[in-house]
Amino acid sequence: MNVMKKLFLFLLIAVTVLLSACNDGVPKVKDPHNPLDADGKPISGSKFIDKYCLGKITNEDCIRVQKAISADSSKGGLPKGW
Repeated sequence: MNVMKKLFLFLLIAVTVLLSACNDGVPKVKDPHNPLDADGKPISGSKFIDKYCLGKITNEDCIRVQKAISADSSKGGLPKGW
């Protein structure tokens, strides 16, 4: 009986963890250079990160948007005087 309680508790915890990981509140991003918010409206990459990705450093969509922000910020010529 004691083993059954431990097994049930373990399964309950495992299901809770898996379900919480599936719905982390971050919208799926098709184009990381032009992210959309939860309503499907365009949003800047930095606002997307601020709104959806704080504390979610392992989320794939957050990582992709952050990389796109970095890539976009390095585009263009050198500043005058270089």
